[in-house]
Amino acid sequence: MQDLNELRAQIDALDDQILYLLDKRMSYVKEIGKIKQSNAQEIYDHKREEYILDRLNNVKYKFLNSRMIKSIYREIFFISKQIQNLD
Repeated sequence: MQDLNELRAQIDALDDQILYLLDKRMSYVKEIGKIKQSNAQEIYDHKREEYILDRLNNVKYKFLNSRMIKSIYREIFFISKQIQNLD
């Protein structure tokens, strides 16, 4: 069995990766926002958000259930809309 400090170090490394990937996701979000603005499209796309949630909920995870995934992604969607609205 691994000790507490080793497990925490592994979590720290994963946290770094998660934030790196979220930041990379937001760079794409920003580009999408620019395209939407140049085409006079609304930032909010309910159908796209529902598609993402449906797609992610079709994957079975060991510890994350549908409610948890939805909660995580609602926050990601909220932040994404903020980033798309930044000039």
